[in-house]
Amino acid sequence: MDETSALDGRWQYDSNNFAEIIVANLQSLLGPEAAVQVVAGIQNQFVTAGFQLNTDGSYVNSDGQTGTWSATEADGNVNLITLTIGDDPPLTMGYVVTEDLLTLIVSLETVKAAISGNPSLLAVADAALQGLDDLRIHYRRLPQSDQTME
Repeated sequence: MDETSALDGRWQYDSNNFAEIIVANLQSLLGPEAAVQVVAGIQNQFVTAGFQLNTDGSYVNSDGQTGTWSATEADGNVNLITLTIGDDPPLTMGYVVTEDLLTLIVSLETVKAAISGNPSLLAVADAALQGLDDLRIHYRRLPQSDQTME
């Protein structure tokens, strides 16, 4: 299966590797409620409920935002995908795809760049991200007949 056809399809959010770790890292520093708010901010920035990747390079997420995507091969086991939505700067992430699971991999440098405008979040980023090598967001492929993204 080539790169484009492996990514083509509708994807629904499944899970991530970071929410519980970040909350645990920040509870003693910020308290439980603030720790949950930090995770919610990260999830709002990097996680969408679902999206469609089309072989023509078009993209639409569950919020109706449209854009483009392209994939490139990289060294090692992780390839790169770049998403461009509206006037936002392009976002390049690693990815690993199987027949029914897509994992988007966001580097910690990308996370820190995204929150650099918020000094209070940036100040706790090192503590929050302790124990993580990257953020991994897992999506399950929806069957072609399932036209509903939650």
